Amino acid sequence: MAKGFLHLHVTVVVIFLLLFAYKVALLILSKNEQLSFIRNKTKVVEMILGTLILVTGTYLFITDPLKEMWLWVKLVSIIGLIPLGIIGLKKENKALALISLIGFLYFFVVSKTNSLTFKRDKIEIVEAPAENTGEKQSTTEDIMATNEETQLNKGKAIYTQVCAACHGPEGNLQLAGAANLQTSKLTLDEKISIVTNGKNAMMAYKDQLSEQEIVAVVTYTETLKK
Repeated sequence: MAKGFLHLHVTVVVIFLLLFAYKVALLILSKNEQLSFIRNKTKVVEMILGTLILVTGTYLFITDPLKEMWLWVKLVSIIGLIPLGIIGLKKENKALALISLIGFLYFFVVSKTNSLTFKRDKIEIVEAPAENTGEKQSTTEDIMATNEETQLNKGKAIYTQVCAACHGPEGNLQLAGAANLQTSKLTLDEKISIVTNGKNAMMAYKDQLSEQEIVAVVTYTETLKK
């Protein structure tokens, strides 16, 4: 359901932005008569778009388990930009209309990158301290087992810190459209691609996690399968 709301929200926002940008362009070019005609013809459309944006946006905001700072800033700013844009077009104020358009475009890109600076910071992973058995690992098998355990521990730490909010500790929470990792049929490579590049409601983590960290967390998710 969350995926459907996300797709609908993005589609409606894009249509709204294109329509608003067209009106601002007419205003900037001083084609006031044409602008007035378009505004009168699209009043109903604007009401429908505005309602859909409000409903879908509210749903996505409520179901977002993280609600990071950029999301709050976006919400407050959009609430302010909407009346600013309406006043700009109604009063034929080019400066206000242009500021609104730039603001809308900025926060649209912010939504796609999930960052106010268009680039998210690296995630600092806090791992639990490894247990010290007091014994030296001497054989190849012991070394390989230790390396595998280390990777799983790192993957678990990343999963707990980054993924559990939506997927849940056991992988089956399915919050905000998250996949059920207990029943997932995806291959390791497919999972790595999704974590790296994102898909649907899930954001991309290629700028926040290293390739090794992504492999580690994906490997850990395999242990959640039932």
